[in-house]
Amino acid sequence: MTFILPKRTRVLWQLRTAVAFIFVCIIFFTTIPLNIWVLLLVMFLSVVAMLLVFVYLPLYTKNYKISVDNGCLYINKGVFIKSLIVLPCARLVIVKSLVTPVMSLLKLQVVLLKVTKGWILIPELDCNVTEQLLCAIREENT
Repeated sequence: MTFILPKRTRVLWQLRTAVAFIFVCIIFFTTIPLNIWVLLLVMFLSVVAMLLVFVYLPLYTKNYKISVDNGCLYINKGVFIKSLIVLPCARLVIVKSLVTPVMSLLKLQVVLLKVTKGWILIPELDCNVTEQLLCAIREENT
C-alpha cells in the first residue's frame, strides 16, 4: 500500500515558509539601519525564499512516498539527494499521530514513529490516509 503527500501539505509548508520569511524581513527592517547592503541581502533572501516556496517544496512533496509492504515501512524522499528509509514494522516501538490547530483546519495529521535510536516524522497526511497507514502498519506488525 503506497501513500503520497496531499497538495494541502505543500500549501501548509509554503504558508509556513512565507510567514517565516516575512518575520525575518520585519526583524531586518526594524533592527538594522537601512543601507544598500541590507537591501541587497533582503533581495537575495527573497529570491532564495521564492525558489524554496515555488520550486523546491513542490518537488519535495511530489517525491515523498510512503509504502507498507512485506512487514516493512518504506519512506522515499528527496529532490537532489534521494534517500530510502526501510523500517521493519516489528522494530517500531511507538507509532502515533499529532494534529496542530492549523493542521486540523486543513484536515491533516503528522505521523511520528519511535524506533530504537530516535524518532522519524512522516509529514502531514490526510486524516483518512493517516488512519489507513496506521492500520497497515498494525496489520504488518501482527
